[in-house]
Amino acid sequence: MPSLRQRLDFHAKNLAQQGVKYLLKRAKTKLTAVKTRSTTTDAGAEFRDYAFDTHVPQPYSGKAVLFRTVEESHFETLMAWKDLILGSLKIYDVPGDHLGTLHKPNVRILAEKLKACIEKELAAS
Repeated sequence: MPSLRQRLDFHAKNLAQQGVKYLLKRAKTKLTAVKTRSTTTDAGAEFRDYAFDTHVPQPYSGKAVLFRTVEESHFETLMAWKDLILGSLKIYDVPGDHLGTLHKPNVRILAEKLKACIEKELAAS
């Protein structure tokens, strides 16, 4: 987990680069998450929430690939991956946000990068 100083520096940098847009985007993300959790009552969502709340990730010693979206803050996520991935970690940036990367035209770019990674690994083995 990053220190308070690291998080403040990260957010200050984004605020300086993006201005009020960054604050509005962060606020919207947080409000959406709170609203989703407070209004969700279906069994699938309850199971998902339970899984997120109780799962404890274990270190992984193999190769890993992370496709990260360019429109979101990743500092805390990357710090968590760094602690979990003991082998190599390759990071590829893809356009969009968390869900937006699964829609056209972003999903095509994600698919191309994923295909290239798979083909490279198959050729190496």
